[in-house]
Amino acid sequence: MTLFKISLFLTGFFSLFAIPSYNGVLLVHIFLVISLFLSFCLLFTKKNIFLLKAEYSLLLIGILYYASVMFGTINSGAYEGLLTSQLFFMSFLLVFIMHKIGDNYKLINIFLKGFVCSGIATSLYCIIDFIYFYSGNFNTLNNVIWPQMLLSKSNEHTFLNQINLFGIILFRPSGFSWDPGLSITGLIIAFVFVSESIVKLKLRKLVLLLFSIAIIISTSRTSVISLLFYLFIVKKVQNLYIRFGYDKVSVLNYLAVFILFFFLYIGLFIPYDGSISNLGTARHLKYFSSTFYFYRQNIFEFLFGYGYTGVGQYFNEYVPWLKNTGDFYFDNNLNPESTLTNVFFYGGSIGSLFWVITYLQSFLKGAKEVKTILLILLLLSNGYAINSVWFNMIYNILIIYGITKWRQNEIIH
Repeated sequence: MTLFKISLFLTGFFSLFAIPSYNGVLLVHIFLVISLFLSFCLLFTKKNIFLLKAEYSLLLIGILYYASVMFGTINSGAYEGLLTSQLFFMSFLLVFIMHKIGDNYKLINIFLKGFVCSGIATSLYCIIDFIYFYSGNFNTLNNVIWPQMLLSKSNEHTFLNQINLFGIILFRPSGFSWDPGLSITGLIIAFVFVSESIVKLKLRKLVLLLFSIAIIISTSRTSVISLLFYLFIVKKVQNLYIRFGYDKVSVLNYLAVFILFFFLYIGLFIPYDGSISNLGTARHLKYFSSTFYFYRQNIFEFLFGYGYTGVGQYFNEYVPWLKNTGDFYFDNNLNPESTLTNVFFYGGSIGSLFWVITYLQSFLKGAKEVKTILLILLLLSNGYAINSVWFNMIYNILIIYGITKWRQNEIIH
């Protein structure tokens, strides 16, 4: 069990590390496989393991989702998504087994401690990288520290991320990654875990300050907006509405409905033509509303989708605002940068049942802390294509919290 706990912690700790990477294999992948193997070994030594009705249902819909994704992958021929889909299912199984063999969420807590420590390490690295760049080096530590053989994405992406802000070129530290979106989005979730005292730390305010600085200097728009949404909408609006007799849970429910309708509204009505100066931004805003063109698919695509890296085929073939302008085309094995959109096409209508049912169940039955994290994930997933292990693990943990009616007294010390 000790070895398993260490492996779980390291799975969490390396979950925000997209480098070092050798032929696409990350440290978190290695520890995920080790943790899953050890979890099965421990499961077989346990006696009197019983499944509740809700747990049977979760396993069934999880297996159904996996099968639909496999059919969708075969249908689209986007086989690069096979590894990503296996990582999701391994995360699903690991969290489920952690829940069954753990004592009162203790194993889940160990992973979450590792995840928050990963956030701390990423924040410190971002701040040091930022200082290093503006100390006259004008380069990122990722290009200096890591050998080229451990930067497997260097031929596709630059590690020196910059942004033009009001005519000023700013450096964007990305942590242990080639893109701030891969690591900084995880920082937002780590921020909420600490802020909501789900993971308790002695230097809580200092850690939150480190997270905030790293998020801001990354200039990741989606991440910064999500942080501001949490601090000034979720927290402040809750307190405001409570004065008028509403409880916190009701306020979170209203916010979730508002976010979904807001995403649909801007996607449906924002133009995508020469009148927009930034077509890239407009394209991102329109992805989610484009799920309404599902009826144009053939029956097999409708039922089983396109797998984890074939969603771009749907947009190339069936979305008129993108197809008719001809200014952008998804290459093979590329998806829109919107997980909120992609989940409806990974496994088609059958596979999307997994996401709809588990999200609604976790949101409606979960504690206010679960609702808060799910709201932030909703925002983040609309602006980024997040298929990382940390996202898979956190989402599946939230599912477990929902079906077991986890409450605030189950905090991590």
